[in-house]
Amino acid sequence: MASRMVTVLVGLAFLAAVGCESTPPPAPKPPQTGIESGGVTGSAKEPVWVSQGGGAFPGDRGKFLYAVGSSAKDINRSLTETRARDRGRQELARIIETQVNSMIKDFMESHKDYADPKVASSIEFTQIVSKSVSAASVSGSVQRDSWAAPDGTLYVLMSLAVEDLIRLTEKAAREEAQKKGVFIKEKAEKAFAELDAEIEKRMKQGK
Repeated sequence: MASRMVTVLVGLAFLAAVGCESTPPPAPKPPQTGIESGGVTGSAKEPVWVSQGGGAFPGDRGKFLYAVGSSAKDINRSLTETRARDRGRQELARIIETQVNSMIKDFMESHKDYADPKVASSIEFTQIVSKSVSAASVSGSVQRDSWAAPDGTLYVLMSLAVEDLIRLTEKAAREEAQKKGVFIKEKAEKAFAELDAEIEKRMKQGK
């Protein structure tokens, strides 16, 4: 009986060993390429910011705005760099104009008791301020990084400090509102104070 039990145990051990040998461990996954990781060039060396822009820097939320510009390789290296930077600035200006437009529009719609109905509409005021800020911000933007893809395309990361954007927006809004008499005279200073506070809050939140 004992010998039979030993034989059974040995048989089970043998089957277990065979089973382990027939199931090899999974092979390690190959490193992600640019395409697999969501990139745009397919290069494993592509920086995250090329495809994600400001999304590559979550710690900078409310501190900087980012935009990416690119240019195909040109015989003139200087021309390639200039074109990439210009496109990055244009994209940054577009982002800024959209954000400022939305912010001023929301403020004007929720503070209609401050506006003077006899002057130009809040829509015109909003558009003028947002375009003015986006144009002024272009000259204040700086290049933060650059990367050349395997095919020679140059990618450039441009940025603007949110503190500078807040200053530009407050200045443009005040100048345009005073020039056009957008706010009722008796309520103008309170409107300006609340608008400044809203600008700073929204920009710091990265919205």
